[in-house]
Formats: sequence, structure tokens, C-alpha cells
Amino acid sequence: MIFFGLGFFLDRVAKFWAAQAEISVVRNPYLVDRLYQKELLTMTNQHLPVMYALRSLSRDPRIVVELDAAISRLEATVRNKRWTIREGEDVYEDSA
Repeated sequence: MIFFGLGFFLDRVAKFWAAQAEISVVRNPYLVDRLYQKELLTMTNQHLPVMYALRSLSRDPRIVVELDAAISRLEATVRNKRWTIREGEDVYEDSA
């Protein structure tokens, strides 16, 4: 109980890990289009296989067209190791 109380105090009250948590989730604004290794592995091992499975199971032609576009975009991203950022998708106001 003391262990959990100390952990709660350090996390919620003293915010002992706040800086580490912020650094781990904030991207480098100068490398907006560069793909991190973690993102590349997630795409190749998780997102693309799921999208291929959804594509093979789908019967609706509209969904198939959307999935084909998304799959080709992710494949290009993995191949180039760079995000393809379309107009209006920029989440950083001053990165351009």
C-alpha cells in the first residue's frame, strides 16, 4: 500500500515523470515528415496486415476503393520512410 501511495504521490502530485512523458509524445517539429522507427514497425507489422485483411473481406465497392487508396498511401509511406502530408493535414501551424 505504501508503494502504491508513493507512486501516486510522485505521479499525480509531484508530477515526477511529467517532462519524460511530454518528451515521449511530442514529435520533433523540424522532422514533421520523417517516420520514426516505432511508426515504421507499427505500420508494417500491424496496420498494413489489418488493412489487407479488411480489403479481402470487404464486399462494398466504396469501402474497397477507400481501402485501396489508404493501403497505397501507407505502402508509399513505408517505402519512402516519410509521411505523405496532404493539404489540410498539417497539425503543426508553423512547420511549413
